[in-house]
Amino acid sequence: LTTIVVISFVTVNAIFLAIVSLVSYNIFFDFTSDEISRSRLALLNESTGRVSSFISSVKEVGTYIAADRSVRQIFSEEPASSYDAILEQRELTELSNELITLKEAIDSIEIYTDRYENYPKISGKVLHPLYTLEQESWMKMFDKMDNGWVPKHTSLTDEAEVISYVHRITDQKGTTAGYLKINVRADTFFTYMGVEDLVNNVNEPLILL
Repeated sequence: LTTIVVISFVTVNAIFLAIVSLVSYNIFFDFTSDEISRSRLALLNESTGRVSSFISSVKEVGTYIAADRSVRQIFSEEPASSYDAILEQRELTELSNELITLKEAIDSIEIYTDRYENYPKISGKVLHPLYTLEQESWMKMFDKMDNGWVPKHTSLTDEAEVISYVHRITDQKGTTAGYLKINVRADTFFTYMGVEDLVNNVNEPLILL
């Protein structure tokens, strides 16, 4: 009888301790999971805000140049002379270079247009003939849209791997006069996105609209 009592007592205590341990574990697990979830949510919000700010800052440059009154005026009338064409090219180059200095993430700005094909061209890496951009397979999507992000490719400016935001340039009548391309180095782009591992592993087109 004594043995049975002892065994029963031990068994009851073991069950009691098991229940207490299980309840304690569940409480601790729920608390820890809640804290981890909050931390992850905070990190996600922070990351989303950083990405959104980065995307917006690049797009703002494209919108600013394309909508600038002096830029639209330039593309609305033919240059009166070769001298005027050179002055226009210098103005567009200076504007682009100034904006690059204000946006750390931007590697280069390129303007593609046929406007100066019959005029002397200044040296530099901003202005390019339109046909060099039209050779890119992804340019077909701009038949139906005015702006957007295009996949990783090699920049004409410095032969770097870049991901770019392209924006249509129009004259005051709304006619297409060329395209603006804001280049961000691929490693910089993916770092801001928080996916550095994709820098050398992405072979498929990445398009952000």
